[in-house]
Amino acid sequence: FGDGKRTLLSCAREPAQDPLRLEVDRGGLTASGPTTLVSAHRTGRAWLPRGRWVHVAVVKAGGGLTVYLDGRPRGWAAVP
Repeated sequence: FGDGKRTLLSCAREPAQDPLRLEVDRGGLTASGPTTLVSAHRTGRAWLPRGRWVHVAVVKAGGGLTVYLDGRPRGWAAVP
């Protein structure tokens, strides 16, 4: 993915909504949910292994956003 930030996914339920984003930056994967005036809701960085495929899942449930790599939770953030 190189050294810069790359957005892999950006989606929203409605056009005016702040989207869910999945981004890679310097080998780390983060997910972010809706931003507010106070903060951006971003998970901790999940480090991607080099040289192999990984399964990535992002789940928004129970007030949290969780990033999973190969079925294991690797990043979490509270989201509205």
